[in-house]
This record gives sequence, C-alpha cells and structure tokens, in this order.
Amino acid sequence: MKYPHDIQVLTYFLYSYYAEVDVRFNAGDGTDGDARMAGDDDGADLRFVVEREIEVSYFKKSELLKVSWLTSPKNDLIADSLCLLVLQVQEKPTPQLVSMMEITSQQRQA
Repeated sequence: MKYPHDIQVLTYFLYSYYAEVDVRFNAGDGTDGDARMAGDDDGADLRFVVEREIEVSYFKKSELLKVSWLTSPKNDLIADSLCLLVLQVQEKPTPQLVSMMEITSQQRQA
C-alpha cells in the first residue's frame, strides 16, 4: 500500500498500539542487518515485525508498505488492524496527527 508520510509517524503508532514491535534495518548491502524472516529478499529499507508474526516492509524510494503474515485468526486480526491504522493515517488524520507529520517533515528538511 502507498505510504508517502515520514516513517517516524508509523513507527510512533506501531509502538503506541502494539505490545511487541521489532525493527530491522537494511544493512545497505542488499541484506538485512538483522535476521530475516523466511523468504525476505525484496530489498526493503526497513522492516517492522509486529507481535512476532506480522511483517511490515517499508520501501522508502517507492513510498510503499508491504504487509506479510501467515494466516491464522489472530494474525488476520492484527494485520487487519494494522492496515486500518495505515489507512486512517492517510485518509482521516486527526489534528494532532497532522501536526506530528508537519513537525517530522520540518525536522527532516532542517
């Protein structure tokens, strides 16, 4: 899904809403700096692993998020809530969220 906002905004919400979030950075050499999940070689710049089961890959250049998970009732529910969170950030941001996005944008430009 398209994600044109600063990744710090998503990071903030992931840590706010989910009990367990692991971040994995790309080492810059085509591999992840940390251990990979099975089948990961898509060149993502950053990965979040939510609740040990849901992987969110961030592609900065193309401004995309890819959500991957093994299906189960629990994982499906978490993945749905995560996708709804991203859609809410994009479609109906609150005034506080708009302010946060403006601040992070200004910090990146400075």
